[in-house]
Amino acid sequence: MPEIFTREQLPPAPVEEEVVVESPVDLVLQRGIAVQETGGEEDPWIRTNLKDTPGGSTAYGPLQITGKTLDDLTDKQLEIKGISKLSDAEKELVKKLKKQSRQFAKHGNEQDKDWYNPRYDYGGTGDALTENEKKTYWKLGNKLFRLKAAYRNFNPDDLTPEELSIVVGDWYGKDKEYTNEYIQGVMTHLSSNKTGGMVQRNPYPYMARPI
Repeated sequence: MPEIFTREQLPPAPVEEEVVVESPVDLVLQRGIAVQETGGEEDPWIRTNLKDTPGGSTAYGPLQITGKTLDDLTDKQLEIKGISKLSDAEKELVKKLKKQSRQFAKHGNEQDKDWYNPRYDYGGTGDALTENEKKTYWKLGNKLFRLKAAYRNFNPDDLTPEELSIVVGDWYGKDKEYTNEYIQGVMTHLSSNKTGGMVQRNPYPYMARPI
């Protein structure tokens, strides 16, 4: 029988900043996706290091959220899917991250240009976020994950193992050749961090069987 953890008993999140755990989605983001995306980075608040990504990539931060992905975060779209609208702080951060993504697109692999700024190149720090903005970043990630689940007509707070795998794959949303590898990586991180069983009264099957 899987171990059961209350919020107070959960093991430390493997990210630099401790983020408040309010739902199973937060656990998936902190201890699954973030570890898979940037767990090996000394500083996860950077642009992706994958400079040879076909078409380029503006992925940024622990969850490697792209500028294009942020286009989904509109109050209209959130309301349609039954998700809370963006707060003023969230709206401001979306604007900041979108502006930054345009700089990423401009400066990536452009070392020979006079206007080149390494801060916006692959592996660069981009525009530094304040501590409050970093907390807001995780809230944006939560809404994005909920949207991806809602697009599939899944309940993000009560996903089956199969549904969780699908949503994680949708989060990756890249070359299908590597999607299963990505999903398995996230599932492994979740299992190894013992987030299985129940979080408070809400059952969430983190101990999903392999894909």
